[in-house]
Amino acid sequence: MPKEPHPISHNYVCPKCRGHKSDVREVAMAKTGILDLLPSRDNRYIEVTCVLCGYTEFYNRVIYLGSLESAENHEKLPLPERAKGG
Repeated sequence: MPKEPHPISHNYVCPKCRGHKSDVREVAMAKTGILDLLPSRDNRYIEVTCVLCGYTEFYNRVIYLGSLESAENHEKLPLPERAKGG
């Protein structure tokens, strides 16, 4: 059974080559050297690699999951009622 694509890959466009196919995976990295500058409490990131050119970006997993939760909560909010005019 094929694996369902990661949600981040649905609208992916590579900033380098404009490719639309990506490989997405979650990775954990040790905090050493330049990685000390990356803000993550659990050292887990989402790695997105363009299949066409190999360009790779890393996203803070905690922030990404928080933005998904925020978007889901926003969609559940009731729409404001329109002012009744005459």
